[in-house]
Amino acid sequence: MMIKVIYPGRFQPMGRHHVAAYEHLVNKFGTDNVYITTSNKVDSTKSPLNFEEKQRIASLHKIPLNKFIRVKDPYTPVEVTKTFSDNDIVLFAVGKKDMQENPRFRPGKKKDGSPTYFQNYRSDNLKPFTEHGYLYVIPHQSISMKDAEMSGTELRKKLATATETEFKSLMGWFNSKIYSLLRDKFRIDEEVILEGGGAGHMSHPYYHDEDLTFGDMKEIIRRTLSGELNIENDVTEKTDGQNILITYKDNEVKAARNKTQIKNPIDYEELQLKFRGRGPVERAFMFAMRDLERALQNVPDTTLSEIFQEGKRFINLEIIYPETKNVIAYGNQAYLQFHGLLEFDDNARVVDTFPEYGKKLQRLIANVNSDVQETFKIIPPKVLQVEKHQDYGNRLIYYINKIEKIQRDF
Repeated sequence: MMIKVIYPGRFQPMGRHHVAAYEHLVNKFGTDNVYITTSNKVDSTKSPLNFEEKQRIASLHKIPLNKFIRVKDPYTPVEVTKTFSDNDIVLFAVGKKDMQENPRFRPGKKKDGSPTYFQNYRSDNLKPFTEHGYLYVIPHQSISMKDAEMSGTELRKKLATATETEFKSLMGWFNSKIYSLLRDKFRIDEEVILEGGGAGHMSHPYYHDEDLTFGDMKEIIRRTLSGELNIENDVTEKTDGQNILITYKDNEVKAARNKTQIKNPIDYEELQLKFRGRGPVERAFMFAMRDLERALQNVPDTTLSEIFQEGKRFINLEIIYPETKNVIAYGNQAYLQFHGLLEFDDNARVVDTFPEYGKKLQRLIANVNSDVQETFKIIPPKVLQVEKHQDYGNRLIYYINKIEKIQRDF
């Protein structure tokens, strides 16, 4: 019976704080027993690196390549555990922030009273991984940068504009090819048209990844048809309403519909001036703002400040109002539907996304009985259960042939 340690993550990119965490695990459990698992998932500016690119960066950090493993799901790494003995004990190494924010890291009991698979790590009475996996909380690894502590968000932000000297300070080494790669990957295009509000409309995949390959397109099709779109987050419905971004700044609910307003969000009166005289549209936005102010006044200011970071973060909100329906009619009930939380830099560019906060913020409001207001009911994102297509094989061949024809033509 051996203790094996799996350190899962996105590593977009692997920074010095990740390396410090890995070295802590190696010092405690031994090099032979520690594995880093990550997927080949590519998703917009937050996760633009594929596995091979992440692996090259890990090797420059002196991580043994046989311990840096590609898996389908880093948190269910069967590709690694299938090499273990059935009696081995498996620890999943997670950060303190993940333990606090990610629901999968909340050990407890199932509805039938039996314990969940993940349990907190203790040094005694451990069961083999076929029965339980144990959560080992990595001690905080404090790595300071020039004006902030290193984190994935801060690292991506700085790499986008780093000089060669700054890059070496950030990563601990310099490689010209990786330097160019990371600057390109994390540079966000300021010229993207934001239709339908500051959060934009439903974007095409190539808006998020200019290096999208035909192989990537085929993988998107395969995952769609096989019902595997929820590899990192739940699949949620794109509802058909009016979009607005909402933040909390200076103890006040404020709004944004464009980049200028993201930099300087507007209050109730300013929003009213913007939509004055537009009938149902004015009513939709003004009633939404009023109901949100009433709902959030019952949530502690400290909690709101922590969520919205004094105007740096905005909740992506859909206003579903019967008088202003677009294509889809949702009935006579009016809804405010939260989606994810977006974090912007000083130039109104998205630097991070937190899709879990749509559900989390709605739950905070519901817990203080403020989710039903005068006009709107405040609801979380609608999670969709995407199943495997009943004609998966034929449909896959059909669409792959379409892609390959385009590939041949262009």
